[in-house]
Amino acid sequence: IHSIRHPLAYLRSVISNSGAAAPNDDEAAYGLGQWVAMIRHSRMRKQTGRYLEFRMEDFDAELPRILEFLDLRPDPACTDAAQFAYLPSRRRSSDVSRRVRDRVGGLRALAEELGYSLSSDEEAVPVSCHA
Repeated sequence: IHSIRHPLAYLRSVISNSGAAAPNDDEAAYGLGQWVAMIRHSRMRKQTGRYLEFRMEDFDAELPRILEFLDLRPDPACTDAAQFAYLPSRRRSSDVSRRVRDRVGGLRALAEELGYSLSSDEEAVPVSCHA
């Protein structure tokens, strides 16, 4: 089961978890390239019939399909706990989305296929001006 996040939310999480400061353009492009590579690699498993992907933002709506895929019956203890509030980050900067997004092969097409916009500052990630 592959839970896919918005590419810029993924990058923001990677940065936050690493404890690093804002990435430079090369680091941001590398991180976004990893997002593309992970999805492409995971999708190679589709042929097995043992692969399911969904957008993390759609988890609540996708839970019945996930449980069915796992051959599990919905249980109120599980489905009730899944009803949580998703609070997107309020950090905004258009730096990554404008300077880096076109450097990463396949990023725009894959993001659009998954319903993610890269042109909005809503999910943008701060980037260091230092190379």
